[in-house]
Amino acid sequence: RAIVVAGATSIDQVDLDTRGITPVRPHAGAAAAFLTTANGLFLATPQQSDGGLRVAALPHDLSEPFATCVVTNGDGRLLRGNIDGTVSLLGSNGDLQRRFRAHRGPIVAMATDATGGWIATAAADGLVRLWNLHSGRCMRTQRGFAGSGAGTIALSDDGSTIAMIGRGACDLIESSSGITVATLPLSAAGGRPAVGVAFLPGTCDVLTLEGSGRLTRWNREGETLAQVLLGRDLRALLCSPDGRFVAAANGMGQVFVGDADLQSFTRTHAHRGPVLSMAFDPNNASRIVTGGADGMLRVYDHQARMPIASSRPFGGAAIESICMSGATGRLVAVGSSGNVRALSVQQGSAVESARLAIVEE
Repeated sequence: RAIVVAGATSIDQVDLDTRGITPVRPHAGAAAAFLTTANGLFLATPQQSDGGLRVAALPHDLSEPFATCVVTNGDGRLLRGNIDGTVSLLGSNGDLQRRFRAHRGPIVAMATDATGGWIATAAADGLVRLWNLHSGRCMRTQRGFAGSGAGTIALSDDGSTIAMIGRGACDLIESSSGITVATLPLSAAGGRPAVGVAFLPGTCDVLTLEGSGRLTRWNREGETLAQVLLGRDLRALLCSPDGRFVAAANGMGQVFVGDADLQSFTRTHAHRGPVLSMAFDPNNASRIVTGGADGMLRVYDHQARMPIASSRPFGGAAIESICMSGATGRLVAVGSSGNVRALSVQQGSAVESARLAIVEE
């Protein structure tokens, strides 16, 4: 009836009946714990921002792998990273087209190039792998990954460069040779590690977001082009597909959207609690979708500062990951229980949900 987990600052015991958390003793490190009980399977994950824990109940039927992150490629297909180390390739209608083993442990981050022919996967064991989706072959394995979020690796538009969050730095690695072409120094002020990296579409520039609130734009040689401080407890980083806008979100429910030069930002209080995921509409960059720990999915026009729609696709469960397809216009969301839903988002109307049978309970 309890989980004992090594958290960020202590070893904690979680009572599954009351969800109460009792620190046992101080501890340095981080881990996640699974426990099978008569009431189902539970996962406890340490939260680096506040030193606490988040406990999620997982589905009883785990015949389908538990999803950890999703991305969409250029032709509208969905790539889903799973907790068993596999990657699932789903068609635009949700049909399972291929599944392959990418890592021995949970996949924690994924990225694709602009065409969708290349995919980078990162696992909890510190390995990043580059895959050719057409041949299904692993083209490169890189060590040194130390990120913990879905956006802590990135691929350039042409797939020639991998950006990877390591310990205290972001490495830019040439895909063909594995040579590190630049190392971007990152601070860990207040013990908050870097939380995001992205290539700005249409350029060779790289954006990094640090937990301390610093957003930086770099060129491929590692020189700083622009920098802005957005505040504390930043959680997510995103670029619009056309390269015009940059978005960041924090643990207090706020979303910041600005121009690619990092000169002007708007701030919207979108959620009660942390913002966990974001997606720009590929067909309308002024529209952004956000998912939060409060279970809300919100759609709004960030330029007009006008809300468009909101929904609770998982009945209040946190929305861990979202992405949008430019080919189909479909939004895909992953809930904290591992369920996945395909969503149709229409201008000025409510968000309508459709079951994605291949990965839904």
